Amino acid sequence: MTDSIAVFPPGARFLDASGNILAGGSVEFYLAGTTSPYTVYADANLSTTLGYIIHLDAGGSPVADAGSSTKIQIYVGIDPYKIVIKNSAGVVQETKDNISGALDTDSIVGSLTLIPQTVVQVLTAAEVLQSDDRGTLFNCNPTGGMFAVTLPDATVTPNGSRYGIRMAGSANAVTIKTTGGQSIARAGIISTSFALSQFGETVWLVNDGGNWVEDTYVPPLHNTVGVIAIGERLSTPPGSPVAGVRHIVTSGPTGAWSSYAEHDIVEADGNGGWFRYTPATDCGWITYVQDEGAYYWFVGSAWVQQTASSTVAGTIKVSSRSTMETGTATDAAVVIGHQHFHPAHPKAWGVVTVSGGTPTLRDSYNIAGITDTAQGRLTVTIDNDMANTNYAVVPGVESPNETSARMVSVSQGTLSAGSFELCCKADDVSGTVDPASWSFVVFGEVSP
Repeated sequence: MTDSIAVFPPGARFLDASGNILAGGSVEFYLAGTTSPYTVYADANLSTTLGYIIHLDAGGSPVADAGSSTKIQIYVGIDPYKIVIKNSAGVVQETKDNISGALDTDSIVGSLTLIPQTVVQVLTAAEVLQSDDRGTLFNCNPTGGMFAVTLPDATVTPNGSRYGIRMAGSANAVTIKTTGGQSIARAGIISTSFALSQFGETVWLVNDGGNWVEDTYVPPLHNTVGVIAIGERLSTPPGSPVAGVRHIVTSGPTGAWSSYAEHDIVEADGNGGWFRYTPATDCGWITYVQDEGAYYWFVGSAWVQQTASSTVAGTIKVSSRSTMETGTATDAAVVIGHQHFHPAHPKAWGVVTVSGGTPTLRDSYNIAGITDTAQGRLTVTIDNDMANTNYAVVPGVESPNETSARMVSVSQGTLSAGSFELCCKADDVSGTVDPASWSFVVFGEVSP
């Protein structure tokens, strides 16, 4: 748009100091403060030049040229100017200098703050969008039945046109599709249609001149990346809710949550109210409940805690103590803290050296200590006791040399849940003797 301003009002007539009409006079235009001619124009677009001298007719009105009867309007641009009014003899009648030109809008556009406006339109049935709908957010409610929103032809819609579609229903889904096989490019996906199925799920699509590109996507659960953080699972609203903290509603909700359903996620809005998010069946949401230190998956239509014995699609089932003790499961991963519960895994072991009749526990697992009961006798105390006396001890001793064989056994009647005694004898004597070293391994079930 050209910046211009009319110099004189319509119907202007020029007079001399005595009030006589300046018939055949003139008005000359110069740049302010100079004698440099200043071109003026016959139109607001400043496209038809009139030069810098404007002639007056017999009635003192500006005309297109000397002797012309065509009256004109006079326009100038943004520069300040000076006018000199003369009579028909060329005698100056009046001079006006430093007259302001048109407002220079380019100088103020940069400082303007433009506030965009988005029109919101509610849809409850199928709609074919039009070119004139660009910039509109369509709030779609398919609760009464699934329907489709068809994008306009990208080849005839202005390049850069944006359309917003939001799922605003409590059931079903809204499908977004294109015209004439045109594509929609989304993150890692190019298709001709897709659906929004979760409440609050929103997408903005922009035309690239021939197809459509996803410009902005808002997930159904706002401000969430990955696992959803949950403060607590409750049936009654907390007394002092913290804005932004989310909770999972358990059975029998009361108070401000009485109209909500079990399994809903609710979030304090900071003004005494709550935002409500209802998971869709098998939506796959994952939450971490902070006060429990536990993960929950939304499976089917309920939250399922991920425990050592639970199986959730896409996760790894971890073996529990009971599955390890059974020793038959083939669908659970073994973790370090549970491996020793397997029946074939030792529950305790130790190596004891003997020097000068004094035994020393050199290395062990699950052994609290040893006692030198007597020559050739060693009492072993288990740290985490066995569940009962139905366990096996595999003993061994080291002979001092090849000719002095030793025999080792568990002393009869010494086996208890927390200890046992080993006995060592030489093959050629009836009494007990100390070996060069003791060793033992224990198999069985340990106490909880």
